[in-house]
Amino acid sequence: MSLINNMLKDLEKREAVHSNIPNIFLTGNKPSTHPISIKKIMAGSALFSLIILSYLFILLTKSADSTLAKPLVQSTSLTKSAPHFSSSEMSWLKPALITGMSVQVKDNITEITFLLDHPALYHIESDNISGNLSVTLENAQLVAALPTLNYLNSAIEQLSTSAQNGDTIVHFRLFPGSNIKYVNLNTTEKNPELVIAVEYQPTLEQYKTKLPGNRIKTPAIQSILTEQYQSALSEAESGQYQTAINTLNLLLKTDPQFLNARVSLIALLLDQGQIKRAEAIVDNGLILSPEFPSLIELKARILTSRGKITQALNLMQSVSPTINDNPDFHAFIAALYQQLNDDKLAINLYKRLVNINPQNGNWWFGMAVSLEKINEPKQANFAYIKALSEGHLNTESLVYLRSRLKALQGQAYANN
Repeated sequence: MSLINNMLKDLEKREAVHSNIPNIFLTGNKPSTHPISIKKIMAGSALFSLIILSYLFILLTKSADSTLAKPLVQSTSLTKSAPHFSSSEMSWLKPALITGMSVQVKDNITEITFLLDHPALYHIESDNISGNLSVTLENAQLVAALPTLNYLNSAIEQLSTSAQNGDTIVHFRLFPGSNIKYVNLNTTEKNPELVIAVEYQPTLEQYKTKLPGNRIKTPAIQSILTEQYQSALSEAESGQYQTAINTLNLLLKTDPQFLNARVSLIALLLDQGQIKRAEAIVDNGLILSPEFPSLIELKARILTSRGKITQALNLMQSVSPTINDNPDFHAFIAALYQQLNDDKLAINLYKRLVNINPQNGNWWFGMAVSLEKINEPKQANFAYIKALSEGHLNTESLVYLRSRLKALQGQAYANN
């Protein structure tokens, strides 16, 4: 029994010693203590690494794409948006039409008027040495005829136009001593106008006219002539036309420069249909007094009766009294504009006339006719009504006025 116990104790000692001695491997490789082999572990690690690298590559690719899609620094546009213009301001940028031109002489001032369909930009160049003046209306087209000039009375010696890059250039050659007095662009009216005034004082040599020998009139002779003139007017008023013509003719033989007698004689002859005789007396009077407005108007009326409207207008514009001093003279110019279908010029002049005398029905009537011609029915209707209310119209004008009022009112009713 003791032997068995001793053997068991000896065995326990051996096992204890054996467990404390490390294993020694002859091959130098440590055997695996895991059931999975080393090759499998390495293959799994490689596969895992490949998956991780693929995932990182995808993330980097998306990041690069998003970086390219978005700029690193937000750029600022250098292009300014177009400024906003009102409709009235935009009209300055549109092509303009020069619908009329006129030249008028008032004392020593020559006024050149350009009638426009809307405001336009312009610039003026002048050379006082050569007397050249050019007016450039930008982006504008001339659709009206140039006025014929009377070189003796106006400051303008020559007038011409040219076109360049869409602009209209009006060239003037002025007489020596001419200077620009003022330039106005009137945009208050529906039809704006550019007015250029040139101051010009002619020399005495330019007014020289060969006159017959001057007669000396004493106060007594002047009194007799005046008395005879009043007698002739009374004879004409009483219907004694031939007696009045004879009296006036005698007065002119006594004093060829008796202008009132000459004008009255011409008027009587025209009323009697003696146009050739009247024209001869007018022409003689214009030799003596080339700037007398009444003689110029009578000559223009004779030309008008023969259909020479343009020639009549040119004559009227050669020497024009101020509109305040002689509105009837300008009313005849407006009527000539109307006959030449320059209705905008006619309307512009009629407006100035009715501002001077709103009670003149004939001027309202003339304005109404031109307004209707340019298709302004509302304004024409108003002017016709004013003409009818002011009166002083002849029978023919009244018949025409009533027919047009009826037609315009019918159009207004139909449109409503």
